[in-house]
Amino acid sequence: MATRSKKLADDTLFIRMTDYFLQSTIAINFLVNNGLLGPTKRELRFILETGIKFLVTDQALPGAGIEEKNQHLSALPDRFRETGEAVELPGFTDPIKLDFRTAVLNLYGSLTTMVHASQAQVASDLQKFQQGIHFGFETISQVNRINSVCLEVFDIAVVLALHSIGLGLAGDIFVTVLDDEPKWIFHNTRFTKELSRHFDYKVERRQSPKRTSSE
Repeated sequence: MATRSKKLADDTLFIRMTDYFLQSTIAINFLVNNGLLGPTKRELRFILETGIKFLVTDQALPGAGIEEKNQHLSALPDRFRETGEAVELPGFTDPIKLDFRTAVLNLYGSLTTMVHASQAQVASDLQKFQQGIHFGFETISQVNRINSVCLEVFDIAVVLALHSIGLGLAGDIFVTVLDDEPKWIFHNTRFTKELSRHFDYKVERRQSPKRTSSE
């Protein structure tokens, strides 16, 4: 990407700070494998919140440098809902935009319960302890649930990342790279699949019907 547009790589906050997302993803893999679901939720919340804030900033200041964008982060609304509603999603239809924002806010709300100690969370954990469900000894259903939440958050993160580079480049990535990777799990996730469908108009897909997102 840097060879195509060095400024895009250097000044897009979402791209420049990709290590934030990589660190959290690596941490999540370790935490889930070791049954540490509370810290996993905190990392998922970080990915969700950071992705939204970075994209909103990149979209608000498209021609700005990385330092100016970093300063802009402090000017974002205190309420996450307001920031989330400011995200522009040109690759989606209006109903999907609404679904996306709703999913973001619902996930954020559910993941926030693990950021700070609360009476409700302690009561829930005490009840689990009485049932013999301690940290590191979660049930299969709990592990399956956290895996599903991980996929939901990662799906949203992929959509945010692709919007951060612009639909033109995102479309090129889909038709020249991702369409040739049928096992890529996000082909079948809710919002990445919808974004992919936006590019069904492209000649590459018209010439190869099997590559359309609807197939």
